[in-house]
Amino acid sequence: MGNPLTTIGFDADDTLWHNERFFALTQVKFAELLADYTDRDSLMDRLLEAERRNIPHYGFGIKGFTLSMIETAIEITEGRVPADVISELLAAGRDMLAHPVELLPDVRETLETLQDDYRLVLVTKGDLLDQERKLAESGLRDMFTAIEIVSDKTPQTYQRIFDTHGDGPARGMMIGNSMKSDVVPMIHAGMSEKEAYARALQVVTDVKLPDPDRILKAYPHQLSGGQQQRIVIAMALMSEPSLLILDEPTGVLTQQEAEGLFQTLRVMAQDGLSIIFISHKLNEVMKGADRVVVLWAGKVIAERATSQTSKEELAELMVGRRVERPVREAGTPGAVVVRARDVV
Repeated sequence: MGNPLTTIGFDADDTLWHNERFFALTQVKFAELLADYTDRDSLMDRLLEAERRNIPHYGFGIKGFTLSMIETAIEITEGRVPADVISELLAAGRDMLAHPVELLPDVRETLETLQDDYRLVLVTKGDLLDQERKLAESGLRDMFTAIEIVSDKTPQTYQRIFDTHGDGPARGMMIGNSMKSDVVPMIHAGMSEKEAYARALQVVTDVKLPDPDRILKAYPHQLSGGQQQRIVIAMALMSEPSLLILDEPTGVLTQQEAEGLFQTLRVMAQDGLSIIFISHKLNEVMKGADRVVVLWAGKVIAERATSQTSKEELAELMVGRRVERPVREAGTPGAVVVRARDVV
């Protein structure tokens, strides 16, 4: 049995309270203000380049984001950006800094449940004044043993924090929404940043995400729903678990993405990973599982090997009666509404 967990670290933005959506809304405004100069996709690419370039100078947070918008506007317009546009961008930044804190669902109840049994540490990066403001408005300050507002999250950062406020990273856990910041460096505390990044790159590749290097550097709003879902699975795999529980993992995936996920899971199962797959999609259940357990009102009512059952039997067990497939009769064609010819 491994070392017992004693300390849990929590990220703040988009883990405890909403944050990313305010950036996304401001980006929409940014695109509207500069619509006469370039298209939205090109503008967002240039903005992202500016943000990355400016992190060493301005750090993470709203102030750096606002300055990067202004810099991008100057570049896109070749120095001809109107003064009123600059004024509106500054106002947008001030609005973000003044926006009320809105906790994510069940955050307070979760912290209250955990604080008696574990040391809770807030580990967040960003502008010091803004993070302190949000923490004060959240009303969560007294639930944490320690508060760490850092310039960046690296394996060395987590090593120091969990050595100082806990019993080391081996007996700690980090909870957050960023694989690059909250998962990879915590798991590899004590490793070099290069080694940790290589591990993350491999896991993202394993879950069939395209262009893994770009994916790891992207913000959540720059990823599709399917990509975000596979990133969450990749985050779980980073710790090399012996058991993986997936609840409706294909809910927002395309058929091609779902098949890619199942291929990955088959390989992992062959390598010794145990997987519990929770789903009502019988086609996927029959294709992806070795054994099926049917639950009704929280109780096990049947267990079958997939090789010895069928979708029809499982459906009957699920609803408590035989399920007849509806017979679809050919309808009478109606009037032609649209006709297309010679479409190339």
